[in-house]
Amino acid sequence: MSLRRLPLRIWLPLLFSCVVAGCASRPIPPPAPPAPVVDRSSPSVSGTWVLTVESPMGRDDVDARFAQHGHRLTGALLNAGEEVPIEGTVEGERIRFAMNLDVRGQLLRLDYDGSFDGDNMSGTVQFGSLGTGKFTATRKQADAAQ
Repeated sequence: MSLRRLPLRIWLPLLFSCVVAGCASRPIPPPAPPAPVVDRSSPSVSGTWVLTVESPMGRDDVDARFAQHGHRLTGALLNAGEEVPIEGTVEGERIRFAMNLDVRGQLLRLDYDGSFDGDNMSGTVQFGSLGTGKFTATRKQADAAQ
């Protein structure tokens, strides 16, 4: 008797048994180990800093207040009783932030790009189309103790 002549009521259970036996004989691979947890958080720059800017117009020291939320950076530059909003990013030891400064009724965008290490930072600042300068900053001691 060939398989072609078997009735369907015998053929289907036989096929089902073969499939089940085939599945049962294959080992189930173990689950992959969980991916290692990598801490990608960066040290925080939150707090008040003394920001020193060297520009073609000279040197200026102002306070800058930063609030870091993950990679997002917000805050304000505190100069002559006025607060200028700051927005930027922090990735690893790299910090970037920008502000729009009112200079005699004209908005001037300042773009800061630098790095920080604990309580110090340094980098360059772009004064719109007027040129570049350098900046350094030191965290105020009251903030460093926290």
